[in-house]
Amino acid sequence: MRILHIIDHLGCGGAQVIVRAICENDPNTYSYALRKDKNNLTVQSAKAFQRDTRSRLDIKSLFELRKIIRDNKIDALHCHLAKSFLMGWLLKALYFKDIKLIFHEHGRIFTNQRLYNKMLNFMQHKVDLFIAVSEATKRKLVNNAGVAEDKIKVLYNFVDLDKFKIPKGFNRQKERAKLGIKKGEFVIGFVGRLAKQKGCEYLIRALPYLKFKFKAVIAGDGLDRKKLEELTQKLQIKENIIFLGYV
Repeated sequence: MRILHIIDHLGCGGAQVIVRAICENDPNTYSYALRKDKNNLTVQSAKAFQRDTRSRLDIKSLFELRKIIRDNKIDALHCHLAKSFLMGWLLKALYFKDIKLIFHEHGRIFTNQRLYNKMLNFMQHKVDLFIAVSEATKRKLVNNAGVAEDKIKVLYNFVDLDKFKIPKGFNRQKERAKLGIKKGEFVIGFVGRLAKQKGCEYLIRALPYLKFKFKAVIAGDGLDRKKLEELTQKLQIKENIIFLGYV
């Protein structure tokens, strides 16, 4: 089966990492990003396509995708994130009535956006399968968007353990010094997109209660970064927090 993964963009985020890993390890998989992003991931695959624009509204993507599907005899569309849901739905509704359509819900359902929920509810009659990244996500799809439970399968995200191996020659003290972490300071780490549903705010609010010396290292970027930085100032723990940004 030839599967085309469609995603809004390949900027920082868990969905993007998942799509990249799938496409780099499955020879029958294609990918298409609807636009560029400032933190664009590179997919090492000849079957990875990307629309050459930063525009969030670009109807030309529809026609590029139609050509890719026809030229490569794609059997299924696996859509990630909201605009990709819309694009996949339009492709099936307008051109490819027999193609399999999969919506992969990565967490936006937790933002409780009424329009988003209504969109999922309206589109579900053409969707063959919804993938939820957790049981909680599945419940949200059922309760908030009214998606039929028998259309949803739970599939947890995978982790590439090789990326967490300590490289040879790694000098722990040297790396701590680079970040300005002093001897005796306990290190607390957070890795993820800085968005409400990721819960970084809860970590920051808990830090003032610690009774020992620490540094919290936050790796990731997102729309909530400025808000979280302001929160560290308000809580008077700015000196204890290191925002690394996208890594």
